[in-house]
Amino acid sequence: MDYKFIVVYSDGPMGSSVISSLLEKYGYLNLPFRKFDLFDYVLGNKSIHDKSMQYKFLEHLSSLHVNSRIGGTSVKDRNSREKIIRAKKPTSQDIENFISFKPQSLKGLLTHCFIFVNKYITYKPNYLPIRGFIIQEIPKIKNLTKSFCDYNYLNELSLLKDFKCIVLDRNFKEWVTSLLSQQDSNLYSFAKLKTISLEKLFIRLNSIQKLRNNNKILSVNFKLITLPNTFSTNHSLTEYLSHKPLTKNQMIHQNYDLFGSITSFKKAFTPSDKSYSNANIILKFILSIYIYSPKLIRNILDYFFNLMRLLRFFRVT
Repeated sequence: MDYKFIVVYSDGPMGSSVISSLLEKYGYLNLPFRKFDLFDYVLGNKSIHDKSMQYKFLEHLSSLHVNSRIGGTSVKDRNSREKIIRAKKPTSQDIENFISFKPQSLKGLLTHCFIFVNKYITYKPNYLPIRGFIIQEIPKIKNLTKSFCDYNYLNELSLLKDFKCIVLDRNFKEWVTSLLSQQDSNLYSFAKLKTISLEKLFIRLNSIQKLRNNNKILSVNFKLITLPNTFSTNHSLTEYLSHKPLTKNQMIHQNYDLFGSITSFKKAFTPSDKSYSNANIILKFILSIYIYSPKLIRNILDYFFNLMRLLRFFRVT
């Protein structure tokens, strides 16, 4: 079978697990894995025969052998769930056969890896045949002033046969508070808060947003993934992928896999991130004006923000 690959490109909390759970309903295998080293293979930095892709998949699979909490709609939702084992262990002979495979192409290597690990998944129905595979990617920006590496990567990726790429986006203020919430949510009440450069985050988000200039890439904003926009976004996705869209009734009566946690439609697509609305009013003001301010003002705001963090203000939950 000629499998297809969908790369979902997201920097932090932008809804990659939610949109991947929807794409799975069209026959694309969605597993709780990230960091595939695909970047190095596409740009020719690694050989498809070097076995590192196989070992990366085995590493991901082994993380599912133990009781753990992953995924969900938020950190709070994840922490409220029972720990479960999500996969069984392959035998030594299975692993040896898996590693010894000699791929003829990048597509062949990815297909071999996905089909192998899928055989051991236990937390949801193990179904075949499948139309293709979802690859959740994170940015590879080395120099925050440039997105050259990522742009080249996505450009090369968009030229590959049977590969599609979706770049996720989010507004600055809600993205930052969501990142802060992930950092702060597990800290005890009087713990020291980590400092973080708003300017680096500003440059980082701008770099990701510039990747949307490739007309072969579909860009999706975070707000369009969640209700009430989910149904129109579903049509946009299926148009991009050339599939017949599911009806509203078909969508709402299914469960969705949010990076290893199975969730109802309503819970999966209802906006659950309250980090911005719960943030300090002064922090909200800083983040609201930051992207519109000149560099000097941004530097002052950045310094004040981190000073407040050091004084244990601006905690976000």
